[in-house]
Amino acid sequence: MNMNMMKIIIVFIAVLMMMKDYDEYKEMYERSRFYEDIHKVTGKLSETGIAYIKTQAIIMVITAAVMTCGLFLIKNSYALLIGISVSFLDAFPAVGCGLVLIPWAIIELLSKNIFKAAIILTIYLICELIRQFLEPKLLGDRIGIKPVFLLMAMVIGVELFGIFGFLLGPLGLVIVTAVVEVYGE
Repeated sequence: MNMNMMKIIIVFIAVLMMMKDYDEYKEMYERSRFYEDIHKVTGKLSETGIAYIKTQAIIMVITAAVMTCGLFLIKNSYALLIGISVSFLDAFPAVGCGLVLIPWAIIELLSKNIFKAAIILTIYLICELIRQFLEPKLLGDRIGIKPVFLLMAMVIGVELFGIFGFLLGPLGLVIVTAVVEVYGE
């Protein structure tokens, strides 16, 4: 049996044991002197997670509309399907719409379809600008953090953690802000 399978079995057994004593753990947790503070911080994180999902949904709808309109310009018969699919890819920080649009534009350019390549690159640039300007603004408004601080957290997160820093930087900022709010009271 390999090591990963052993880890899965151990985690599964631990979860079963925790489920058996769930009420006791919950009561012990609620009696803890840190309960209210931790509860406030996790509540803030929950609000932030919901705000992030809503922000991504708004940006996905806008980018899907931009992509669909642009693809209709080049008379692509799958414009709606591609627009929606690529907007889902765009929601992932490590992927983005460039994963599809840039190679597609290069292929069109090599095929001497300069008009199509220009439209596809324009779609890509518009979608990137939409994401870069709207994401910090919408997310900052929803979680109560100024967009410039959120943008700085994203940049610092990328510097520290690479691609996943787009999520970890703002998440770290939200945790620090929530802890400061809890202990500031």
